[in-house]
Amino acid sequence: MKRNWAWVLGVALLVTAAAQGAEEHPYKTAKVGDWVSYKNTVSLPTGQKMESPMKQVVTAKDETSVTLKVTTEAAGQSYDSEQKIDLTKEWTGVPEMPNAKVEKLEEGKEDAKAGEKSYACNWVKYKISAEVNGVATVNNAKIWTSKDVPLGGLVRMEMATDMDVGGTKMTTQMVMELTGSGKAE
Repeated sequence: MKRNWAWVLGVALLVTAAAQGAEEHPYKTAKVGDWVSYKNTVSLPTGQKMESPMKQVVTAKDETSVTLKVTTEAAGQSYDSEQKIDLTKEWTGVPEMPNAKVEKLEEGKEDAKAGEKSYACNWVKYKISAEVNGVATVNNAKIWTSKDVPLGGLVRMEMATDMDVGGTKMTTQMVMELTGSGKAE
């Protein structure tokens, strides 16, 4: 489970970076203590729904990198991981997804609500093809981002993942929603 959530985070970071545009590295202005939190809801092909909160916190920053502590809760377990983001390289995603093919399908502007707050957002629809743990996947995602949200700006992501596991075709649905954010003072 831990590895799958790392992959979901990878997809979220990859498409968030692309949705924000290449004007400036999305973590360049991050400060130690900046944070974002999300609620992930996954609907499995069996009809089960799983909810898991996730929080990203900047724990270190220097001229060349930002370090994030990522805490995810899933199936009654808490998982901590660390991600180091290289600020000297063009932001294209995460190293765990070098084989991902990202196709931008549509884009626009609209407000998106997260909790009780509404954000002016850019949205982008993507088709993301990748191999995850030896399984070919096709992901159709719509991502809303706002410059008012720290650490990449992700407000909401809706994604359907189609995969073929041993001849059985499955689709999972995931919604990732911003539940809070904060900036270091």
